[in-house]
Parts: sequence; structure tokens; C-alpha cells
Amino acid sequence: MNPVERIHRTYGRDALADKLLQSLAAAGCNLSALTTADLIAFDELHIMGRQATVELGRRAGLTAAMRVLDIGCGVGGPARSLAEHFGCRVVGVDLAQSFIDAAAALTQHVGLAERVGFQYGDALDLPFAAGCFDAAVMLHLTMNIVDKAGLLREAHRVLKPGGRLAIWEVCLGDGEVIFPVPWADDAAFSHLASMDDLRALLQESGFESIEWQDATEEAAHWVRQRVQSAGTRTSVRKTPDLNLILPDFRRKRANISTNLLQNSIRVLRAVATV
Repeated sequence: MNPVERIHRTYGRDALADKLLQSLAAAGCNLSALTTADLIAFDELHIMGRQATVELGRRAGLTAAMRVLDIGCGVGGPARSLAEHFGCRVVGVDLAQSFIDAAAALTQHVGLAERVGFQYGDALDLPFAAGCFDAAVMLHLTMNIVDKAGLLREAHRVLKPGGRLAIWEVCLGDGEVIFPVPWADDAAFSHLASMDDLRALLQESGFESIEWQDATEEAAHWVRQRVQSAGTRTSVRKTPDLNLILPDFRRKRANISTNLLQNSIRVLRAVATV
């Protein structure tokens, strides 16, 4: 199975947009007055969720004057969050057409379509001209990509001189990874790199590092707080079906938490400039 077929097998969902909207309605959301807060349960499934997205945008220095690219945008949660918090225009690109369709539908429903758009495309061959973005973000992306050098070269190509690439990434730790995890059912589709390897690849691709932070302990603290909060919760709020986005969601989320707490994975926050 080639990488594109594996992406579609892992992330592709038939009629995902309609199913997500139906699930939101079943959870009690008013589809005629949908907000980004209604989507938070499923549209930012990376570690630390929306909190990590906004902090990444802040460190990247995003402003309302910027045009930003979200590489590997999923169903568009980070793109919407960045536009909402910083006023920037955001374009999301993803290799899963079902995610692109769902991202566009959800963005239309929450009233952000004028500032946020989505396009099908390959992160290794981005469908954009050189130097057309002020900034780019990647959140939990490289673990699915073997050719990380090619990915970073493409990110560098589409950024303007002085443009910034902001990364929130899962990296290789010291222990054996427990599968399945959100990005892979088994080791065959998991392509984690170490922080040192990613830094070297960034430099080889022409980037200059301006911020490099091992955020593992920060992420682990967030996980521990969520586990503690879940243990003391007295009521359960009805939420959309998370398996629509990621089959076997709860087990995969539990495993990524276990991997993080036992140091099998680490978390990187980085900002680099062209």
C-alpha cells in the first residue's frame, strides 16, 4: 500500500461532513447558530488541543495582516482557531478529501468562510506558488511522512522571505511506542523522528531556528490534569461521535497519553524563519 492509499485508509471517511453535522445536532448543538466552541470536542485532537494551537500562533507572531498556511489541516480546527484569535486569513491543505469537505462545511456553519479556506493537496507537492504565505503551521504532521526533508523544503518554498514556520509535533522518545495511536494503527505507518533529527532537517531545508522548546513536560502536565478531571467528573455531557474522525478514538487517545507519560514520545514546539 503506497503512502497516499494509507492516508486515505487511515483518515478517509465517506460523507464525513454530513455525518459530523448530524452528530453535532444529536449532541444538542443548534446547527443554525453553530460556534467554534461547539466543535472543540473533535476538531483539534492534537495534544493540548486548541490551547496548543493558539499558543503556537502567538509564538509565531501571527497578525491580522498575515496569510497563513495550515499544512495537514484535518477538519480545520487549527485554521479556524488561528483566524478567530489572530484575525489572519488561513488556507488549510490536506491529502484526505473527506477532511477538506468537512472542514469547508464546518467553517461555513461557524461563519468563518471569508477568512478560512481549504484545498486538497499533497504536503510534498503543495498546490501554491512560491513565496505566497507569511507563515505556515504544522500540528502533528511529520509522523505520517517519510520524506520529511521534502516536506520542509516545500514549506520553505511557499513562504515569503522572513516568513515563519511554526511546529507542534510528536517526536520519538526513549521507550517503545504502544499502538494504535491517532496517527497509526501499527509501527508500519508511524514515522516519528527525534527532535535532533527534525532540527537538522530544518537547517538543511534553509530554515533558521528562532525558538526550540521541548514541551514534553508541559504536555504531560496537561494530560495528567485531564485524567484527574475525568476521574472527578460527576456528569457526562453528550458529545459528537469522535469515532467519525478517528476510529477507535478512545483507545488511541489513551495510548498517546500513556506513550507521553512513559516518555515513548516527546512533544516539540518550534518556530523557524526563512
